Amino acid sequence: MKKIKQLIILLLIMPMLLVLSSCSHIDDLNGEDDYTLATLTDEDIINKNNSVSSFSIGSASKNEYAYVIKKISGVKEIKSLKVNNNQLVIYTDLKVSKGNCKLVLIKDKKIIKEFKINENDNFVTSENGTYIIKLAAESAQIELKINLSY
Repeated sequence: MKKIKQLIILLLIMPMLLVLSSCSHIDDLNGEDDYTLATLTDEDIINKNNSVSSFSIGSASKNEYAYVIKKISGVKEIKSLKVNNNQLVIYTDLKVSKGNCKLVLIKDKKIIKEFKINENDNFVTSENGTYIIKLAAESAQIELKINLSY
């Protein structure tokens, strides 16, 4: 009976250990002054949505998003938007101080906009469809603000 309890506990703990061991940061391979991605590809950004972050603070309302993240790696979906007979306007302010980072807009499984790093940027469209804002990062320290109108 005691061995059965130990086996059950082990079976419950093992999946958690596997999940935790698979969550790790991606090394910054291209130096402190180069913020371009070195490991993650555009295909990864389009098809994946898993990330790990340390010491992050975020706030979100219907049209405003703000994040301060000490360290993030992987791909994070920020927002999915449906445009139907209206105009979509996206304003971004992405500041990267360490690591590598890319903020993109995806439509129909294609990256249609890569937002600028360390300066304000925007995107405007009236084309109907589903748009996804994603952040890809490799050990990045960032501050991100996004304002939406649609």
